[in-house]
Amino acid sequence: VAISVRAERIEVTEPTDGQGLTGTVRRVEFLGSAVRFHVDCGADDVLAEVTGLSRAAIASLPTEGTRVQLSFTPEDCTLLETAQHGA
Repeated sequence: VAISVRAERIEVTEPTDGQGLTGTVRRVEFLGSAVRFHVDCGADDVLAEVTGLSRAAIASLPTEGTRVQLSFTPEDCTLLETAQHGA
């Protein structure tokens, strides 16, 4: 099963309850009003984008090498069709 979630719908937080994906921030990009995180979640890399942050909030964002938790709602997921091998 494969899903797609828009980068801006993914919440980036400190790992807490095990809900969602956990991974390590590999790169942080500051794009004016948005901050983009490239997160290594093992088999897959995930792109998350955070917008509308104050300067104080930007200063407290996770940095490269930090473990994070990525969360999103089921409504934000789109099921992708995948090719089945041997079919």
